[in-house]
Amino acid sequence: MQRDPRSDRLRDPDAFDPSLIETPAERLARRWRQRDRSRRYLSPAQRVVLLGGGPFSPRNISGLQIWLDAPLAAQWQNTPGTTAATADADPVRESDDKSNNARDGIAPSDAARPTLQLNEINGLQVLRFDGTNDELDSTDFDPASGLYIAIVARLNVGATDFVGLVDKWDASAGYMIDLSSGANRGKPRLSIGSQTALLADTVVSTTAAFIVEAWSDGTTGYIYLNGSQVATAALTLTGIGTTQVLKIPCDYASTVGVATTDVGAVLIYDPVPPESDRTKIRAYLRQRFGTP
Repeated sequence: MQRDPRSDRLRDPDAFDPSLIETPAERLARRWRQRDRSRRYLSPAQRVVLLGGGPFSPRNISGLQIWLDAPLAAQWQNTPGTTAATADADPVRESDDKSNNARDGIAPSDAARPTLQLNEINGLQVLRFDGTNDELDSTDFDPASGLYIAIVARLNVGATDFVGLVDKWDASAGYMIDLSSGANRGKPRLSIGSQTALLADTVVSTTAAFIVEAWSDGTTGYIYLNGSQVATAALTLTGIGTTQVLKIPCDYASTVGVATTDVGAVLIYDPVPPESDRTKIRAYLRQRFGTP
């Protein structure tokens, strides 16, 4: 920095000077110097969203199949979307899919609509599911080479018994991520076909937002909670195919109690992104939603 002789302020040597004529190459070089200097003060998570010189997007990673996002996607009170949901407590019949695959989340009826809630997780809007019959259904999707799901959510009310987060389950076929019940209440679980479900050893918070990642690469299954591995075991894709509709989320409770669930975002990939890309997804969600 240099002192501006016309004032007591420090002058940025790379600031635009209207008295000078820049060539296009000089202008580009100056802007790159400014960007590089500003990046020195970014946190690791903030640097993630600037990869490649622009904002990071889950679409930057190959294999994105579904991306429902309460703050970023258009929300509609009806289907097809003609009446926008913008106010607090507006019902949401359709949530646009941001993956560019047109797998929008659509409530099967007006009675099943979640509501838009403003200023919730980290000040962002969420979709709130009532714990009884609210759900968004997406286009039938069966993974071919791997399944990776990341979801940002928060339990909004009370003790819960069973909460389904992502459900394409039909008795002994399909796949599902839920929070288990009974003695394992609140522990994330990944089920595929008739195989023994993969159960986490840690419960989610009953008050704060959390990120659950669950995946199978065709051989082994994993569950991560807020960036830490909480379960791994053999888990193939056997039995993953089913005609059951994909519900995001399938959120309902049994006789023990009812939980309303706030959902910020759901991402589904096939194939499973490599660890370097999962780290980027995790950092992106953490920065936006302020999760641990």
